[in-house]
Amino acid sequence: MHTRINQLSTSQLRRLIELRFELEKLLKLVCYLTEYSVDDLKGKSKYRDIAYIRGAYACLARTRHPDASLDLIGSILNRDHSTISCMIREIKDVKQKQEHYIWLCALLKNEERFKKANLN
Repeated sequence: MHTRINQLSTSQLRRLIELRFELEKLLKLVCYLTEYSVDDLKGKSKYRDIAYIRGAYACLARTRHPDASLDLIGSILNRDHSTISCMIREIKDVKQKQEHYIWLCALLKNEERFKKANLN
């Protein structure tokens, strides 16, 4: 990341840690819903479905957490910020990838409704 950690205030550092935790939780949820492992999405596989889900996750992470930097999202997926930027741009350009994104968003909405209905 471009910001040095020792230059951050305590509240900024706390927010950065919380944001990273939320992004990792979202990644685990995406993996659960798609039945791919975290290692699959973080890995170097260029298998089409994995690449599309990886891109959909990046776009979803950016949409749900607009304050998350591309560097932070990239660090979750073991990618750099320019790769994440390309993933997000391609999701918007390629119809087949958009379908993966829309499908994933629908699954997440259903999962959230299920969790709210089953609160203990």
